[in-house]
Amino acid sequence: MSSVRPSRPSVPVAPDRRYSTAEISRLRARRRRARRRRRLARIDMALGVALALVVIIASPGLAVTALIAFTLLVFCLVSCAVAWLRGRG
Repeated sequence: MSSVRPSRPSVPVAPDRRYSTAEISRLRARRRRARRRRRLARIDMALGVALALVVIIASPGLAVTALIAFTLLVFCLVSCAVAWLRGRG
């Protein structure tokens, strides 16, 4: 037995199951856009949480701090929701 031969026999792909290069490039582009959207959503959430924590730590009034932190988190959630809805449409 040759060491070059694969351990599993290769299954031939039916001609109707093969994808064209245009389809594959569209699929790759769609995956790239999805990765970019997920990355931007993570950055939005991280910035929102970081800014909320900075506001909570830096400000003396807890009620004002809570309002500002809540507002920042709402803006981040709205941004994520808009990005998600834009990706679906």
